[in-house]
Amino acid sequence: KVDRKALPKPTLQQVQQVYIAPETATEEKLAGLWADVLGVEEPISREANFFEIGGQSLKAIQLLSLIRQQFSAELVVKDIFLTPVLADLATLINQADEQQQSPVIPTDRTGLMPLSHMQQRLWFIDQMEGSSTHYNMPLAFNWHGPINIKTLQQALLTLVARHEVLRTQFISQGGQAYQQVVPVPKYFPLPIHDLRDETESEQQIKLTALYAQADQPFNLSGDLMLRAQLIRLDDTQSILQLNLHHIAADGWSLDILMNELSQLYLAYEKGEANPLPTLAVQYGDYAQWQQTWLQGELLQAKIDYWQTQLAGIPQVHSLSLDKPRPVMQQYHGGLLETAIPHEVTAQLKGICQQQGATLFMGLHAAFAVLLSRFSGEQDIVVGTPIANREQAEVAELIGFFANTLVLRCDLRNAPTYQTLLGQCKDTALKAYEHQQVPFEQLVDILQPERSLSYHPLFQVMLSLAQTAPENQETEGLPITPIDLYKTGNVAAKFDLTLHAVEQAETISLGWEYCTDLFEASTIERMAASFNQLLISLLANPEQNVFSLPMLSATEQQRLLMDYNKTAAEYPKTASLPGLFEAQVARTPDATAVTFNNKSLTYATLNQQANQLAVILQAQGVGPDQLVGVYLERSIDMVVALLATVKAGGAYVPLDPNYPQDRIQYMLADSEPVVVLTSTALQATLSEILPVATNTLCLDAPEIKQQLSSQAFIENPVVADFTAQHLAYVIYTSGSTGKPKG
Repeated sequence: KVDRKALPKPTLQQVQQVYIAPETATEEKLAGLWADVLGVEEPISREANFFEIGGQSLKAIQLLSLIRQQFSAELVVKDIFLTPVLADLATLINQADEQQQSPVIPTDRTGLMPLSHMQQRLWFIDQMEGSSTHYNMPLAFNWHGPINIKTLQQALLTLVARHEVLRTQFISQGGQAYQQVVPVPKYFPLPIHDLRDETESEQQIKLTALYAQADQPFNLSGDLMLRAQLIRLDDTQSILQLNLHHIAADGWSLDILMNELSQLYLAYEKGEANPLPTLAVQYGDYAQWQQTWLQGELLQAKIDYWQTQLAGIPQVHSLSLDKPRPVMQQYHGGLLETAIPHEVTAQLKGICQQQGATLFMGLHAAFAVLLSRFSGEQDIVVGTPIANREQAEVAELIGFFANTLVLRCDLRNAPTYQTLLGQCKDTALKAYEHQQVPFEQLVDILQPERSLSYHPLFQVMLSLAQTAPENQETEGLPITPIDLYKTGNVAAKFDLTLHAVEQAETISLGWEYCTDLFEASTIERMAASFNQLLISLLANPEQNVFSLPMLSATEQQRLLMDYNKTAAEYPKTASLPGLFEAQVARTPDATAVTFNNKSLTYATLNQQANQLAVILQAQGVGPDQLVGVYLERSIDMVVALLATVKAGGAYVPLDPNYPQDRIQYMLADSEPVVVLTSTALQATLSEILPVATNTLCLDAPEIKQQLSSQAFIENPVVADFTAQHLAYVIYTSGSTGKPKG
C-alpha cells in the first residue's frame, strides 16, 4: 500500500510542465503578484493557469485587490476565472479601464466614529440579547517549552497599540451607535493560572473550568476587544488562551493576530525592536470609507442585483426537524467530524478544474443536492462567509471585514451535476462582484419575515478553508492549536453549518448543528449520505441528480430488503373477524381505536360491529357480497369496515373526496348490496347512486335506535365462511383508463 503522505509534493515546475518566462513588464509584475498570493518561490510561467497551480476563490479575490492597487485596473473576480492564464490576464489588465473604487485613506479618528455595517448588526444583537458569548472568538494553543511572561505581555500590548480596533469602545449617543478609540493601556492584563503542582486528572478538571471562565461576555462599551490568559501545566508546557469579540475581528484577523504575535514575541525575546511596519490605515478609516463610498448609484446597482437574485426565496429551509423550533435561538451546538477520502477528493478537484470552477463551487453543488434530497425543496439557499478585503490597504488589518453572501441554487427540471456545477460557478462569481453590500444592509432592504427563532434569509451555511500541515508550529512560536470544539465549546449560530477544510489530499468536514433542532443520529445519517452522494455525482456527472443513490450498497440492502423481511407465521385458516375477536378476548379493556377526543375499547368496538353486522346480514350481506363504505374518516368508518367482514361481506371504500364520476363508476361496477354513509353525505350520494342501490345512514335516528335497542350480541357466525372469501375490493387510480377493482 502506498503511503501518500510520504510522497514528495509536486513542484510548481512539474505542475506547469513547461516554463516560459514573462515577456512584458505587466507579465513580470503580475507573476510577482501571483507568487505573493500563492506563496510560491519558483518562477511562474507566462502560460501558467492560476487555478491549476493552487488558486481558488479566496486567492482570486486577494489577487484582484493587488491588481487594482498595482495597475489601477478596473477588473472583477469573474475576469480572473475567464482569463486564468497569466499572459492573457496581463493583456486584459493593459486593456482595462482605470479602477473606479476609491482607496481607503487615513481620517480623523480622535472622536466618535461610525460603525461599519457589519459592526452595527453585532452591536444591535448585543443590545437586544444583553451580554452573551455567542460572538466570542476563543483560541487556545499548547505552548511547548519555556515561556517569558513579560515578553508575551509586551507583545500583546503592542498588538493592542498597533490595531486600534482592539482598544475601541462601542457606545450609544442620541440613540446612535459609535465607536471610539481609547488610549493604549499601561499594561496588558494576563491572568496566570499555575497548575504545575496538580495531578493530570486534576489539571483536566480545572482546565475545563478555566476555559469556561475565560469565555465570558465582553462589555463592548468598556473592555479591550482582546483577552488572554496563561495556564502553566509544568515548567515546559503551558496553554495560551486568547479571546476576541467578533465586532473587532474575523477569521482572517486571527491569522494576522498570530503571525504578528509570533514576530513580536521572537523579536522582543532577542532584545530587538518592534519589527512590524507601520499601518497606513486603521479599521476606523475603513468604517468611514464604507459609509461614504458605498452609496448612491453604485450601491443601488449592487442592491438591484441582490433584489432580483433573491426574490421569492423560502423564508426557512424545509429540512425535517427532530425537535420543535424554539421561540428564540439558543445557539446550543454539536459537531460531527467526517472526511471526504483521497480518491473522491481527487475526482472532485478534477471535475472542478475541467469546468474552470473552484473546489468550493463543486462542494456547493453537491451540498445543494443533499439539502434538496433531504428536504424535498428545489429552491436551495445557503450562506457563505467571504473575506471582503478587496482593498489591498486593509489586508493587514485586524477587524471585522468579513461579509456573508447568500447563494441560491435552482434544482428544478432535475439538473445534472455538471449543469449544477456550472450554475453554482456563475452564481458565485456574480455574488463576488456584488459582495460589497453588507449582509445587514441586505436584510434591511429585502425585509424578509423576521423571527427570533431563525436567521434571516438563510439558516444553512457552507464554508471552505485551507489548513496548514498537521502539528506545524505557528509562524515561529513553539505552539500548536487546541481544538476547542472537542472541549465542548460549540455554539451553533445557524441550524446547520458544513465547515469544509482542504487538506493536502483529503477534505475534512465539520458538521456543526443546532442541538435544539437536530438529533446527532440525523446529522450522522446526513453526513454519510453526503459522501455516498458525492461518489454517485462524480461517477455520473451527466445524469439527473435526483436519480443517483445516496445510500451505500449495504444501506440499500438493509433499508430495501432486510427491513422489509416482514414475513411471519400466522394461522392461515383463520378469518379476519376471527383474528380480531381473538384479540378482543385477550385485551377487552384496551383502547382499540381513537379519533379526535373519542376512543373505543376492543370490547365496545366489537359489540358495535356485531350490532351493525346483524343489520347488514338482514340486508342480504353474506360471503363475497360487497358493501360500499362512503364515510369520512371517523370511528363510525372503522365500525362499518369491521361490521362488513363480520357479516361475511367485503367492503368497497368510497372516499367522499373522490370526483363524483369516479365514485359513480365504482358503484355501477361493484354493484354493492348496500352503501353505508352518513346524513351529511346522503344528498351528494343520492345524485350518483344507482336507483336500485340501498343505503344506510349510520347516524340516522332510526338506525341509531335500531342499534341501541339490541341487547348483547354474540359474534356472528357465517355459514361456510373461510379465510378464502373476499375481505375488500380496492379500485386502482384509473390513470391509464377506467379504475379497476
